[in-house]
Parts: sequence; structure tokens; C-alpha cells
Amino acid sequence: MDHKQTETYTMETTEQVDATSTQVEVEQDETKSTERSFKVSFDSIDPTSLQYSLSYKCAKSATGQVVQGLNHLRMYVLGEGEYEGNKKVATNPFQTSLYPNIASLAKTVVEEYKARFVDGVTDPLQLQVFGANLNGSRNDGQLNKFITCKGVNRFLRYQYSQLGQLLMLLHYRLAFVANRDPQSVKRYQENAEECKHFEDLRSRAKEFCEYLKTTTLVQWATHVTEARKFNEENGGTVKPVKLTADNVERKSYQTEKPAQHPRHPRTYNNTRHYRSTETTTEERGSSSGRWNTVSSGGPYRTNGFRGRGRGRGGYRGRGGGQPRQQYTYHGRMRVAVTSEPAQ
Repeated sequence: MDHKQTETYTMETTEQVDATSTQVEVEQDETKSTERSFKVSFDSIDPTSLQYSLSYKCAKSATGQVVQGLNHLRMYVLGEGEYEGNKKVATNPFQTSLYPNIASLAKTVVEEYKARFVDGVTDPLQLQVFGANLNGSRNDGQLNKFITCKGVNRFLRYQYSQLGQLLMLLHYRLAFVANRDPQSVKRYQENAEECKHFEDLRSRAKEFCEYLKTTTLVQWATHVTEARKFNEENGGTVKPVKLTADNVERKSYQTEKPAQHPRHPRTYNNTRHYRSTETTTEERGSSSGRWNTVSSGGPYRTNGFRGRGRGRGGYRGRGGGQPRQQYTYHGRMRVAVTSEPAQ
């Protein structure tokens, strides 16, 4: 390829790159303009209409998304809706006794929630206030960050969630709304109508929290106790997890680990103490500290820094074995300790 052909090829390539970059910039501008023009709709705040996936994380879910999780849990246990033909099958007496109660409780909570927060709410401004506080600022059931509560791990997904955990999370979400001071929100200070609707939402949230605490969670604890008793009477081999309304903590689902031996020697006041196989000590020059001879290694100070490893003395780790040779020091010179023959 001669010089002219090379120059022409370079110019054509440059023009193609410029055209491609221009097209990408135009597409990015169109995407940004679409995002700016996207308007959040609060025409419907029904939680059962929100998008849902088993991979969603519970800690990032708004109140409506938790209710949707309860609705899907009911359908999964009964094999209804999208879970038709994929029903959750009980494998032991405990599950056989508990699954019908799970479906019944979940259905009752979803219906009560819709009756209190969805039905009868038609005013556009009221829909906006209710939707933003119950379904998130985008009315999609998602929060902007993880907000956990007692008994719910940050990384817990709906695929592995249980009824007790969802009920506790729902109570926590509504308790936040019920206890929130409207004067701490700037838009409620400036807009009296929005503040009025928020006060209405607060009163409904308080009533529903009381309903969950005094009715639903008590019934759930009773059903769990009955299921455990039924499991024992029918010779269940699987020991169920103990769940109560007052103690739904993450540690309840973890088995206790046996005690392990410590890796390092005992410590007193953040100071390690080592045992030496040689008790002979010698003064080293004008230093105020003493040097002890130890097995298969150098010296370490009794009142200062203690070395680690074979070459510097100190702790050798587990299973070190007995040393072949012991040494002592005369000044800076290391001298092997020899045993004298018996007389």
C-alpha cells in the first residue's frame, strides 16, 4: 500500500469513527431526555399490581412490596396463579399442619391491608401521598436503600423468606409511617392538604400496626406452637424451627457451633505470655530487660516486644514438637547448650 492509499484509508477510518461517536452521543441524549420526561404515576396504589420477583431483597422493599410478598407466599402454598402446578408440598407433619394456616393468615393480612389503605382512596393528591409512603417514591414497591429490621437479614430474598419475617417487616414499615412527624418533612410544612392526607395515613398505619401486633402475630405464634405439638405427636423426624411473635431473630435460625480451642496463648491485659522450655535467664549488656532462651529459636524479651516465628523465638504455632537443640547467648554470640555426661 503506497503513501496515498494509506492517507485515504486513514481519512475514511477517521470519518467512520466520528460518525459512530456522533450516533452514540445522540442515542445517549435521547435516553437522558426519556428519563427526564418519565413521570411517576400514582393512578393505582394496589400492592398486588406491583412487579414482583423471588430474587427481590426484602430489606429494600417498601410496605406494598412486602404485602405483595405475602400474597405470593399464599399462592405458592396453595398452588394458585403463576404457581399453578408448582405447589409447595409438605414433607413432614410440621409443614402439613402449618401450611394451611400460613395461606389463611397471609390472605387475611392482604385483604385487611387493601381495605384500609387502598379501597376508598380516590383523590389524586391522597393517592400520591399514600403511594409515595407505602410503595416508594416511584410507586414501584422499591426503596432507594436497604432498611432492615429485627429478624430480617439484609440479603434475605423473598425466595427464602418466611411468614413470620414478612409480618415483622410489614409491622416495622408501617410503624415508621405511624411515628413519623409531618413537621419534619418540608413539603408537608408547605402544603396543608398533603399534611392532612399524611395525618390520615398515620392514623390508619397506627391502627393496622395494633392489629398486626395483637391479632396476626399472636395467631401466628399459636399456629406454630400447635404445629410443633402435632409434629411431636405424629413422630416427626425433622425438628422444626422455634418461632414466636416475640422472638423472631436471625440467631433462631442458626445452629450453635461447638467451642473451639484458641489459636493463640492466653492473654492477660493484652499481653501474650509464653512458656519456655528453658528457664535460664541472663542479663544482656546494660539493657533493663531480660532474655529467655526458648525452644528452637532466638530470644524474646519478658517485658517488651515478643518476636514471632522460628528465627525470632516466641510462639511457634500448634503442633511444633520438641526442639532438637537449645541455645543460650553470651553477649551477641549464640552458644549451643550441651548436656554434660553423668559423673
